[in-house]
Amino acid sequence: MRNPEHLRKCLGTDEHYHDFLQYFEDEMNKNGWQAVVNEYLFARDERADDMLARMFGGRYLSPEGQ
Repeated sequence: MRNPEHLRKCLGTDEHYHDFLQYFEDEMNKNGWQAVVNEYLFARDERADDMLARMFGGRYLSPEGQ
């Protein structure tokens, strides 16, 4: 998951849920949750912009896409 291209390809797939969970738990244990949030959501780079948009996009879309 450290490779940004691989991370982007795996986002949104149920089969990689456990991988993401483990990766981000490890990152938070190693660096603290604040550093992880800043790096993956607020870094103002392509990866952070994509993840931030996905996080909020899921909030406004129902599973049926309405």
